[in-house]
Amino acid sequence: MRKGELIWHPTKNQLIPLQHEIIKIRGRKTLWTCIFYNEISRSCNCYENRPIECRVLKCWDTKDIEELFLKETLDRKTLLKTAPHLLELINNYEKKFDFNYFFYLMEDKKEKELKKLIKLDKKFREKLVDTTQFSIEDMNFFFGRSLETLFKQFNNIFKK
Repeated sequence: MRKGELIWHPTKNQLIPLQHEIIKIRGRKTLWTCIFYNEISRSCNCYENRPIECRVLKCWDTKDIEELFLKETLDRKTLLKTAPHLLELINNYEKKFDFNYFFYLMEDKKEKELKKLIKLDKKFREKLVDTTQFSIEDMNFFFGRSLETLFKQFNNIFKK
């Protein structure tokens, strides 16, 4: 999730813009089920090396994980420090598809510009998938959620 992206803050019960990026383990398609959860054995495929949030999560008592929220997070710069060409691509993407500009367009209901920006983002991602070994699912790691996804998620908020 990119800096500036709106996220739900569970302890404040409100949407907030991220002050810094975070890397989050994705779920399966539209479910919250972790991609590392093995449904057949009902176990974790990365248990020995699981992230800290998994180690402290207790569904019956969320106090520990709430204390970790937005602290000691990983970012792409740390994980991709040996791939400067990818970091440069990400930085260029951040400039071209800036969240502040995107949310400004949504807030001011500039539909024509929004559609154009969303279409450009989609084409950018598709071209990268076509010309590299990366999948469309990898795009979320490198560039965050697509503008099309964000538009669908936040459109109702900005309609008011």
